[in-house]
Amino acid sequence: MLRAALKSLLGRKVRLLMSTFAIVLGVGFVGGSLIFGDTLNRSFTALFASTVGDVVVRPAGSGDNLSSSTVSIPAELQADLETVEGAARVDGNITAVGIYVIGDNGQPVGGNGPPALGGNYTDAPAGHGLEGLDLLDGRLPEHEGEIALDELTADKAGYDIGDTVPLVTTTKVPEMEVELVGIIGFSEGGSLNGATFTVFDTSTAQQLFLEGKDAYNDYWVTAEDGVTQEELRDRVAEVLPDDLEAVTGDDAADEAATQLIDQLSFITTFLLIFAVIALVVGSFLIVNTFSILVAQRSRELALLRALGASRRQVKGMVLLEAFVLGLIGAVLGLGLGVLLFVGIRFAFSQFGLDLASTPMVFAPSTVLAAFAIGVGVTMFAAWLPARRTGRIPPVAALRDDVALPETTLRRRFLGGALAVLVGAGMIALALFGDPPRAGYVLGIGALAVLLGVASASPVLGRPVVAAAAALFRRLHGTVGQLAGQNLQRNPRRTAATASALMIGLALCTTMAIVGSSAKASVDEAVAENFVGDYVVSNVFGVGFSPTIADRAAEIDGVETITRFRTVYTKVEGR
Repeated sequence: MLRAALKSLLGRKVRLLMSTFAIVLGVGFVGGSLIFGDTLNRSFTALFASTVGDVVVRPAGSGDNLSSSTVSIPAELQADLETVEGAARVDGNITAVGIYVIGDNGQPVGGNGPPALGGNYTDAPAGHGLEGLDLLDGRLPEHEGEIALDELTADKAGYDIGDTVPLVTTTKVPEMEVELVGIIGFSEGGSLNGATFTVFDTSTAQQLFLEGKDAYNDYWVTAEDGVTQEELRDRVAEVLPDDLEAVTGDDAADEAATQLIDQLSFITTFLLIFAVIALVVGSFLIVNTFSILVAQRSRELALLRALGASRRQVKGMVLLEAFVLGLIGAVLGLGLGVLLFVGIRFAFSQFGLDLASTPMVFAPSTVLAAFAIGVGVTMFAAWLPARRTGRIPPVAALRDDVALPETTLRRRFLGGALAVLVGAGMIALALFGDPPRAGYVLGIGALAVLLGVASASPVLGRPVVAAAAALFRRLHGTVGQLAGQNLQRNPRRTAATASALMIGLALCTTMAIVGSSAKASVDEAVAENFVGDYVVSNVFGVGFSPTIADRAAEIDGVETITRFRTVYTKVEGR
């Protein structure tokens, strides 16, 4: 039976391999999504671990916001922190968002996604003695009019040490021309994942970003040998006022990485949605393919029964073919997933999120997920046709016409109708109620409706098929009559084939409706709420210098300038 199954598989390898194409796509999307997510996770975890000290002193609650805090910490606190037992050194940091380097082509470098950062520089080691940013070439800025840039930004902008670099800032000094005196970076490899970092001397940074106050945005406290981060954090907390907090570098890095990865999780979610769609369509195709193959091999299977094969052996033969097919689909899908990851990484590098220096993370869980999905979905889809093979009687091998036993469509129609009702109810609950994880409820409801309609389609499609057969007969005569009869001969097969197309058309229609609805919604909101003639905004979606409004007000013909500032806050944990 094993040899018979393998020979049967090889005898129909082209048709079977073509039927796994959707499974390969589904596994590829899953594999690519998981590889990208794991690589993204490792990249940002490693980056943030190298950009925090052993203990970070910051304004209380500022860790909930990825943007730099506007609250400063007086420089006088540094002396108190240096007296803490177990503190080897204390370094003050100034960090601001919205410092754009203008390249030699006149265009800003970065800013799309990863932030454009500016601030001062210290040579303090990162937590646990990890490598931080080092001076790679030149020298550090010493006074106003000098900057250092991270290595990747300088390369993209086309500047070398000694060149004049134009900057655009969100401060009261909107434009600057400064001299590039140094290049910083990770001496042992690594990058800022597409972010740009412009380094000023501390005095200039305080003047630009803190309105000249002798203060910092946060402090790094480096632990002495033998002192843990937790011990140092508790000791530092004792000397802090109520509006400041001390957190370990590990907690600060995990917090920042988790927030950023959560914000980028839509990428993985988007790919996984397409993976689910591909797998559902693939299941329909495999059910249809195996149904056709089993029907074509009815005499062969009946002969095996007559020669002594049991129902279990015949059913196992079909499932073994599905198992081998699933293995092939999983292997090909994993390869496609790697290619998809490379494509995603390249696409995001064009928008500023550069992961080129981060090695691909190919975790064992990705391999297990790929094989579980590829083999599991294929065998699940082949189970129903395989189960029907057990009902072929041995005596059927002696007949001229062999047909698979068919059950009544009533049970299938009732099951499909029930799935449609349940799915419609879940959709209504998600849209008009307030269930937890409403997106999942909506997605499961939509899938239930699609599966229900597909299950009931042999009955629901009868009037359509009959009308089509009559039309074919009228338009094409005998050929049309044969086509119509073939269409009506096996309603299950016709419905299975049409269901895969139905899901594809449903997806296209859904995306078109969502796109049109979003556009109409935005147009309506703008028409109702916007009463100005023009909008001046930062092309990167963040703030810009307040002096721009002053400049606009001086333009002939401008009557009124209205200034807006928007920030995200957390209220009751949301």
